[in-house]
Parts: sequence; C-alpha cells; structure tokens
Amino acid sequence: MKIAILGYGLEGKAAERYFRELYPDATLEIFDDKLAETKIDFGQEDFSDFDFVVRTPSISPYLLRSAQKVTSNTIEFFAKCPCKIIGITGTKGKSTTSALIAAIMEEAVKTANEKKPLAFPRKVFLVGNIGAPALDVLQEIKKDDVVVYEMSSYQLWDLKQSPEVAVMTPIAPDHLDVHRDLEDYLESKKNIFRYQKEGDTLIRYGENPGSDTSMLQLRGKHNHENALSAIAAARAYNARFLGLEDADFEEAVDRALANFKGLPHRLEFVRVLGGVKFFDDNFSSASPALEVAMKSFDEPMAVIAGGFDRHLGNHQEIAESIKRAKDLRFVALIGQTAPKIALYLGDESPLALAKDKYKIFGNLPDAVAACFEAVKESGGVVVMSPGTPSFDMFKNFQDRGEQYQKIVNALAPANQPQDSLAPPSSIASALGEGTSPSCPTGNSPHILRRQIDDCALGKALFLAYVLSGISYYKAFPSRHVRLMEGVELLPAQVKLFDAAYQEGLGQFAYENKLTRADLAHFGERAAPSEQAFGFDGYDFNGKTAAFRYSVGDLRFTESVEFAEADLRPKVISMQSGGKDSLLLATMLKEQGVNFAPWFVRSGEHHPKVLDKLDNLLLATRKIDREGLAAAAEKGGKNGHIPITYVLQSLALVQAVLLGAKTVLGAIGDEGTEPHSVLPPLGKESSAGYEPPLAVNHQWSKTREAEELYAKYIKSEIGEGYKVYSPLRNTSELTIAKMFVEKCWKEFGREFSSCNVANYRQHADNRELKWCGDCPKCANSFLLFAPWLSAEQLTPLFGGQDLFAKERLYHTFKGLLGIDGVEKPFECVGSVEELRTAYHLSHPEEDGDYADLPFDVPPAE
Repeated sequence: MKIAILGYGLEGKAAERYFRELYPDATLEIFDDKLAETKIDFGQEDFSDFDFVVRTPSISPYLLRSAQKVTSNTIEFFAKCPCKIIGITGTKGKSTTSALIAAIMEEAVKTANEKKPLAFPRKVFLVGNIGAPALDVLQEIKKDDVVVYEMSSYQLWDLKQSPEVAVMTPIAPDHLDVHRDLEDYLESKKNIFRYQKEGDTLIRYGENPGSDTSMLQLRGKHNHENALSAIAAARAYNARFLGLEDADFEEAVDRALANFKGLPHRLEFVRVLGGVKFFDDNFSSASPALEVAMKSFDEPMAVIAGGFDRHLGNHQEIAESIKRAKDLRFVALIGQTAPKIALYLGDESPLALAKDKYKIFGNLPDAVAACFEAVKESGGVVVMSPGTPSFDMFKNFQDRGEQYQKIVNALAPANQPQDSLAPPSSIASALGEGTSPSCPTGNSPHILRRQIDDCALGKALFLAYVLSGISYYKAFPSRHVRLMEGVELLPAQVKLFDAAYQEGLGQFAYENKLTRADLAHFGERAAPSEQAFGFDGYDFNGKTAAFRYSVGDLRFTESVEFAEADLRPKVISMQSGGKDSLLLATMLKEQGVNFAPWFVRSGEHHPKVLDKLDNLLLATRKIDREGLAAAAEKGGKNGHIPITYVLQSLALVQAVLLGAKTVLGAIGDEGTEPHSVLPPLGKESSAGYEPPLAVNHQWSKTREAEELYAKYIKSEIGEGYKVYSPLRNTSELTIAKMFVEKCWKEFGREFSSCNVANYRQHADNRELKWCGDCPKCANSFLLFAPWLSAEQLTPLFGGQDLFAKERLYHTFKGLLGIDGVEKPFECVGSVEELRTAYHLSHPEEDGDYADLPFDVPPAE
C-alpha cells in the first residue's frame, strides 16, 4: 500500500503517526513545501499511483483530481469515532463556544459518572482547531465518551458526515485567499449539518434564549450569546445521550460558567497599571471580531488596530466599527492596513475623528505607550483588537498577542524605571531601608564588603520565598492564595508558580485525592472572606531570610541562613552527597571551572564526604516544624513537594550574594515518565482550562520543568543568570559508569543516594548510609552492578547482594516494569535503562550477581 500525506503541520504529523500504526507495512510519502527543495504545486503533482491521499487543512481538494481517493484526518475520525460528536464551526466565537461546551460537558459527565457509573468512566475529548489533533486521541475514545470538535472550513470542505449536534457561530467572509470564493467558503461550513439524520440537532448563534448566563465572568454580549449556544448544544446532547436530570444538568452548567475564564488573546485581561486596564484581543483578525470588542466596553478607551492586508475591501467597515465605540479617546494604527483605515477614520462622516485622535505607528511599543498616555488620566482601557491578520509584522496572532502582553507588562508609571519588572515597593520595604523601588534588596553589612546585584537579589529572594511556601501550603491546599498587600504578579510569575504548585504537587494530589482544580491558581484572586493560603511577607538582613506564611489562625515562619565567604566563584554547584552531584563537582574541577560547592542543611550537620570538596559553602534552612506539627493536629495534609525547585531557588540567592551568575544542578536524564494522570476538568484556555495533571514524583527534575525555570530566570531575574543541569542529556546508567571511573576511589565508600537512611529533617547525616531495603537502594544497585564487581558493591549494603533479597523482588518488578507493578514514587531511572543495567550485570556466563526469580525483558 502507498499513502501520500499532503502537508506536515500538526495534522500532517498526526496523520503520519496514525497511518503508520494502522498500516505498518505501507509506504508513506510526505509532501510539504518546508521539506522540499522547490515549492510543491499540488494541482500539477500526479498522485495516481497512491492508494489514497491524506489532505491536511488549507490544501484544496480541487487540486487533487489525479488522486484515486482523497481523505483527511476529519473524514477518518468521523468514520471511526465510536461515540457521539458535538461539532462547532463559524468564523468568530467557535473556539470560545467549543471550550464552553467542553466545560459544561465535563461538569455534566462528572455528575453522570457519580450517578450512573459505567465500567469505563465517561470522558470528554476536546479536539480539532482548539484541542488535540483528532487522530491522536482516536484510540482512547470509548462509545460512552463525548467528543467536542471545533471544525474549520478546511476540515469541513469535503466531509460527507455531520455530527449529531452541530453548532454554527457567526459567519463572515474569511479564508478567501484559499477558498475559490465566498460561496465555496459558505458551502463548506454547511457540511456541519448537511448530512445530519432525523433526531440530530443544529444550534445557530443568536437563536437560543431562555438560559441564565449571569454566572459567566467574560466581557461582551457576544460571549453571553456564545454561552447560550454552548448551553443549548450541551442540553441537546444530554437529553438524547447522557440523560441527566434537569436539576443536575443545570447545576453542571452553573459550575462550568462560573469557572470559565476565557481563551488566550480573546479579550483577555492582561494587567492594571495606574488605573488603566489592558486587554489582549489579538485573535481578532476580521472586522466582526473588532466590532464585538468595541461594543464590550463602556469605559474611556484607546484601541490598537490594523495589520496584514488581505485585500477584502473592508477598511471602511473596520473604521466605522472603531468610531462607534462608546467613549473612544485614541486610535493607534499599525501594519499594512493602517493608511487605508486612517482614511475612513478622518472622513467627512458625523463620527469622523479629529486628527489628534488617531495616528499611524511603525512599531507596537510606541502604539501601546501612546494609548496608555491617552487614557491614564481617566482610568480607562487599552484594547488591542487588530481586526486584521498578523502576518505583516508577526508570525501569527499568538506571537502578536504575546508581544503585546510583553510590552504591556514592561510598562511602568512615570516615577518608575521603564524596564523594571521587580516586585512592588511593599516588598522593597519588607527588605529594609535604602532599597530602590525597582529592584529591592536589604541594606545590610554585606553591601559594604562587596558589590551585590541588588536587582537580581530582590527578585531571587521573592522567587525563593514563594517556592519555599509549598512546604506549608500543602497542609491545607486551596485553589486561591493571598499575596501580601500591593503585590501584583506578572504573567511569567503566574505561569511558573502555577506549575510548581500544580504539576509539582501531582503526586501529592494523587495521594490526597485532590484534582488540579483544588491546587493553587496564582492568577486568580481570593475573595475577602475566603480562607486562603497567605504569603505574609519576608525580611532579609543581608545573611538570613525569614519567610512568613499563614492559613486561618495558623502562622508559619521559615528562616534560611546563607553562607558568607570571601570567595568570588563564577558557579555555584548544588550538592547532596549523592553520585550525580559529586560527579559534577569532579568534572568542574577537572575542567578548571571557578566554582563553589553548596549544600543546604536542616540542622547543624552535613555529610562529611562534602568536606573533600574545596570551598564548600553551607546554608541552613530551618523549617517551621512546630507550625507544621500544629497543622497536623488540625488535620493538615502531607506529601511530596517539588523540592528541586525550592533548593535551586535558595541556591540562586546564594549565588547572587557571592557575585556568581550560574547555578548548576546535577540532574541526569532520569525516568521522569508519570506514574498516572489525573483527568482534565475543563477546556483549553490560559485561565480557565483544567488540563490533565501528571502524577510525577520527579516533576521538578524533568526537562520541561528545567526549561520553564530557565525561561523565568532569563526574563525575570536578570541578564546572564542561569540555573540548569550540565548532566541533563546523560542517562543515569552512564552517570553511574562515569562515577565509577572518576569518583569511586575518592567517594565510593562515603556517598549515598538513600533517602530512608539520610536527608531527614534535623537528622545527623554526617555519615551517609544505605538502608538496603528501599527503591533508591534497589535503583542504585541496578545502576552500579554493570560497572562494579559484587565484592566492590555489596559492602555498601552490609555485604548483601540485593538481587537475592526476597523482600525487594516486588520493588525490582516496579523498577523493571514487570507484571504491571507500579513504579515506585522515587527518583529512579527509566524502565528501559534499568533493564539494560540488569542485563549488563548478568552476562550469560560467570555472572557476579544473583539472578532475580523472574524474567526481565530486554530493553526495547
């Protein structure tokens, strides 16, 4: 069989994965301009020798007449999907409507699963333009699940099957650079209901009165109309397929509307500065969307509009929409369409704007600054709603929106440096007198002895303060947190802190029967009367930081005493007494790097093995054990936290105090696959989506977590600061081999990776030990066995060959992926590399170690 896939974007790649699995012996050929030396002319290309051609969006079916058969991801999905489908199409509002439908169905399905449990609990899948590529999830879908499919005209173009529930949002001319004409565009849209059968439902925008949308938090009449369409579609699906009682269904609707926060770049609130509210409506690429935005505000408004010219002749329409805004103060025009829109803004009509009320700008920062200036006295709004595509100045609407938000978040009042992204002055005052309003730090003796990067220090302390709070937050987790008065987080801070308090607490949530919705959402504000976890401020005297937190009547105070030294290292190397960090220190020494090893202790002691490292720095973290004990007496929860994030943030503070700009962790390519996944609770949006939550003990050690942290450091701490692991691309098995080669002679009898025998709060960890019974011991035994003889390795474990230890058989099964035994909640290697280690240590002849009493499959 021979298959052609036309286009290699998201859907093209999904098609390749799907058809390679479906037809493993078939020949697949990819046709895409980015992969070809010359541009592909699909109208001239001969596809007659392919059994079938897979058309991806934007490639016209009219160009494929030579093909024997043409299909698409959408056609294939509709043919194979085992459950009923809610399909949504239109020009504007379809993504918001799709997300709202998914949110309502999530709540309804949650209730149905409780009241009418099935062998396979029902799930909701959001696919298409807004969600995952449909073919990527097809194999997961069961007959009682729900699919919400956002469908473009391209996906509908040649579809000959309609969903059981179809939704039409407003339609206006669009994509005419791809479709033959407006009629072709409209006819493709009609396929969403053209093939519906008796009993199927069509929902049209603006034809769905009678539902209460007062719980919806979004601005604009159009969003309430979208909500009415979403409720009508979900109600039709429930009546025919789900069967919830009316009262239960309406409760699900109310919960969904109340929790829905909207989608990125669709009238998305960005920030308040000096009383001015900034909104990002950069998804607006057609005049109807801009008109909707103009109708959504009563406040004094400045608007940014214009962009790529598609030659639709709608420049007057755009200008008229802008001029009809209720209290328009200023218009900033950008892009190719700016001169044409300007002609109609200042025309002879009764609504014509005075010449000083609009201006063409050559760049976005100047446009944003002018709009802010125009409304700052009146405390109005600045809205970027271009009404045109983005391709003249930006990659896409997401890029346009992200650049706009970055510019807005960098704005500062007149008395504050323009480039300041620092915590507000209330934090500065908490750090002592003599602080700058932009980049606070303590007025302390160390400043007299050395030049400190005050800006970076203030920001690093704030980062360490928030991340250290996880230790106390977990006692009584809540969705909302309350920051000290005057603190307004930037988007980058919200993103990192949400990840740490959600992804970083995946195992904690799993073990305490919580969901992502129960965990902290830093972008939301706590109600005044709501009990929320409180960040109450912190102090720093130049050496010791005191972090204060609270929940209800409980108060917590943690202190961290940082090391003082005359050293001026370029690098801080985090140490634990385990193999990875000792190997890293050895490698840095071999390479002549000016570094200082750094260890944070919880009591008076530290591992003696670290004394073999020159220039050792010791910090002391004193957790509020009394406060946590009081919390436990009141029923407080406990569990694993993303400790790597906490410790590397403290290390960053230490680095700044010593004039270093680089913090190195020692994290290899560990087995960081999740143990389980907590299901999604909503729909995709920057604020409202509650996506699946991975249950991963090692989340803060993952590549994803490191990259997120690195981006934060680069944008928020200061130029040149870095926190990363040089061992990131090195497997744990290779690290063990390198440790034996480089470090065994010096550290082999004194290091340990066992958490049971070491590293407990206030434990005497001067002499590191191995318990010989835990998953970490079994993992380390596996990793070192290929490189060491039993005579060398077993003395660490009291002379025991752990492969012969019966009570560890179950643990080894989990580590090696045998008989479905769950992988231990520990920082351990991947199944594949541990299987490799086992087979390397067990040659066919003359093995040095005992055999496990079960077959270990080879690594794939």
